[in-house]
Amino acid sequence: MWKRMTELRTAVSQDPVRIAREARARLSNVADRGETRLWKIENRTLARVSEALRATPALPVVGRVADLAERAVDRRLDALNANPIPDFDALNAKDAARTARDLRKRVALWTLRHYEVAHKNRKTVLDAIDETLTRLGKLTIAEA
Repeated sequence: MWKRMTELRTAVSQDPVRIAREARARLSNVADRGETRLWKIENRTLARVSEALRATPALPVVGRVADLAERAVDRRLDALNANPIPDFDALNAKDAARTARDLRKRVALWTLRHYEVAHKNRKTVLDAIDETLTRLGKLTIAEA
C-alpha cells in the first residue's frame, strides 16, 4: 500500500495532466456503469409493477386506481425504453449496426438493445450492440 502511495505521489508530481485525464476517465466509467445499473433496475421494477397492476382483481376502487397507475407505469416504461437514435427505424441492418458501434454510453446501448428486440430484432444489430457493450466493459483507462 505504501509503495503504491509513493508511486502515485511521484506520478502526480511528474505528469499531473495524465493523472487528471486518467481520473476523469475512471469517474466517467463509474458514472456510466452506475447509470446503466439504475436503468436496468428501473426497467425491471416498472415491468414487475405493471404485471402486478394487471393482475389486480376487478374491484371497483382498486380497479380505478390500478388502471391509472398502470397507465402511468406504462408511460414511464415507454419513455425509459424510447429509441435513443433519431430515424433508427429507417436504417438498414448494416447502417444500424454501424450506428450502434459508434455509441459510447452503456445505457444508450442497453436502451437501443431493448428497443431493437421489441421492434425489428435484427441479429446483425443485436450482435453489434453486444460487441460494443463487451468492448466498453474491457476499455482501459487510456482508451476511455
